Amino acid sequence: MNCPYCNAELPAQNSAFCPYCGKSLPSSQQDGINPYNSNPSAGNSTNSPVQDTPYQNRKTGPSPEEYKSVLKSLNTMIILVIITLVMMFLPLLNIISGILILVILIMSLFLTDRTKSIFDKTDYPVYSNIVAGVKTKCKILLGFQAACLILGFISGFVTTSMPQGGNEVAVLTVATGALILGTALMSLFLQIYCFVRLFTVKNAVAQLSMGMTIPQNPGNTAVVWSIIGVILLVGIAMVGIIAAIALPAYAKYMARAHFIEITTAADGVRRSVELCYQETGSLDTCSTGMNKQGNGWRLAAHPEDYRTKYVDRIEVKKGVVTATATYGSGLMGATIIYVPAPSGKTLDWQISRESTCKEHDLC
Repeated sequence: MNCPYCNAELPAQNSAFCPYCGKSLPSSQQDGINPYNSNPSAGNSTNSPVQDTPYQNRKTGPSPEEYKSVLKSLNTMIILVIITLVMMFLPLLNIISGILILVILIMSLFLTDRTKSIFDKTDYPVYSNIVAGVKTKCKILLGFQAACLILGFISGFVTTSMPQGGNEVAVLTVATGALILGTALMSLFLQIYCFVRLFTVKNAVAQLSMGMTIPQNPGNTAVVWSIIGVILLVGIAMVGIIAAIALPAYAKYMARAHFIEITTAADGVRRSVELCYQETGSLDTCSTGMNKQGNGWRLAAHPEDYRTKYVDRIEVKKGVVTATATYGSGLMGATIIYVPAPSGKTLDWQISRESTCKEHDLC
């Protein structure tokens, strides 16, 4: 069946309008009857509006090739946006996502003009304005990306030129990080918004290519849900970041607090070693396993006799005190070794380099 205005073949039998010239079709034309030709078998007669109003003088609609090209580009854009949004939250791959965002933004600047032309030719100004708005937001996204790059470059240059360890470096790092984070959140919001609008525009172009009518006002329900989705996504991401930073720090803090019990128990044993040394005048007899005791001091017969909730054992060999923690509560069986150095009638204590508590950052 052909259009009575431009004589183009219609893609669907009951089309509401011609996708090539943009003219609305009478209801009888949608049923397959040409109201401008009383004899359907005779083709176009002299009473047909095709002869009365030349096709060259009418507004020309998009061609099938134009529809096909725009739809192919929109499908490619949607796939790239999905890949970018997924890679954005993956470690190391988020760098690639930043490059893909630049590619998508550059592509969109050309694609929006071609898509807007289709809606202009088919007399859908609302959709044309939507496409124009998407193009504007893409330009803003390009500005955000450039701002992030400039801020990162300036921060790196200033940080390397300033003396290390100063408060100025820490303040600059925090301020730059906050600006980059805020810019990234705004970019994420605009990307989600444009992604939703991209689906709306793509579906509208697909319907127009088949000669179907589309709503004059697509509504903002999808946009509202996208805003809610962005808020939830950002909230989950912030909770995850806080948990990733706070939980390990809290676990390390509790492990250090528990390790204090090991050092406190070892201090009591060191006091006994000092009294043993003062009474005997030698460290050779100051060891666990001898079950020795004297005036106010005692060394246990077995290292396990000192065991508590967090202390696994404390062993003394010729005055050297080795306290071992349990494996639970983040202590990982860490040890602290005190080595005595006689100084007259007293002992000077030093922590041995072989103590594993230093490796676990517990002492």
